[in-house]
Amino acid sequence: MRAIPAAGLLLLAGCTTLPDVREVAAHGVVMAPDRATATATARLWDDVAPRLEALDAGLELRPVQVWVFDDVEGESIYGGFDQRGGRILLDAHRRHPTVTLAHELVHAYEPAAWERLPAVVREGLADWLASRAVPAAAAEIRASRAVSLASYATGGLPLPVTEGGRVRMVKMGVPVDTALTPLEALRIPHGHIRGAGDGQTLKALYGMGLLIVTRTGPARLTELSRAAAAHGPGLVTPQAILAAARLPAEAATWLAAIEGLVAAPTEQAEVRRVLGLAPLAASDPAGADAGMRD
Repeated sequence: MRAIPAAGLLLLAGCTTLPDVREVAAHGVVMAPDRATATATARLWDDVAPRLEALDAGLELRPVQVWVFDDVEGESIYGGFDQRGGRILLDAHRRHPTVTLAHELVHAYEPAAWERLPAVVREGLADWLASRAVPAAAAEIRASRAVSLASYATGGLPLPVTEGGRVRMVKMGVPVDTALTPLEALRIPHGHIRGAGDGQTLKALYGMGLLIVTRTGPARLTELSRAAAAHGPGLVTPQAILAAARLPAEAATWLAAIEGLVAAPTEQAEVRRVLGLAPLAASDPAGADAGMRD
């Protein structure tokens, strides 16, 4: 889920079959490899676009195209937005078609007022708004992002694990290999986040954005972007963004804030699923307070 430069689209066109079935949706045109996929995608688009608009976050619905690819040789394009060409690119076999489309539509509909926000924050806004437009996927979005972000920031999330009939707290995480500090990550301009690292690193950075948006809100971030534009070129400073989110620059101190993303039981269950852990039994002594830690 990322912005893709026009050059990337040309490269993509050279390594896969372009979709050639056209379907008209209320807000644009779908190109897909077959009629069933084209029709289903147009219906999803017609359903989710009004939901995004109703969130009143300043999104500007404008004509775009949605291109759905059946296969991409050697690389998945799970989701992306080609800003210059006005095209959303989607993998026909993506796991969550509605939420992926919602995320990319946020990028396609971004208001000019977000122009000075860094890539990390704009990805966080896309996740935050997509999770509200598609609430059935919200717990999974937060859990996936929280696991990767905690792995990057603090080495993982402390979770109750049953071993030998006893429950103990164990810090669980996924491999995230990056030397980027939060201040460095918040200097990445929009459209360049893909070069920051591998899949888990990108999930961690998206999680940073989701945490910032959750603690700040779109309105305050829009204010920061407008203020930056009024004072000359350049992005909103990382320090200003972290201050608005009430986060220190040292990611190692973020654990409590990250745990706040996944405090609900449904989110805790999703965290365990993401990490491959068995659900806690209802009779487990730690089951009632699985979000607590020593």
